[in-house]
Amino acid sequence: GRERMLRIMTMVLAAGFFIAAPAAWAGVPGDCDGNGVVDGDDVAIARDAVGSAEGDDNYVAAADMDGDGGVSLGDLNAILEASSQ
Repeated sequence: GRERMLRIMTMVLAAGFFIAAPAAWAGVPGDCDGNGVVDGDDVAIARDAVGSAEGDDNYVAAADMDGDGGVSLGDLNAILEASSQ
């Protein structure tokens, strides 16, 4: 009945959230090469991905700091700031 439908809808919404969550949320935000630190290599990877979007060959999900599906100058600046800390 209604209660079962609400449980199913809740599970679908929760699953959708986890599928849509940006990769940057896993591990160290801005760590594009997965080595556990944000450094100049990550800045270079993000720089090369600026202007790309999900589905593009040069899209790097870890460089998409705001999770909007594209790598922008704002994402690059966030990685640059993280690398200087």
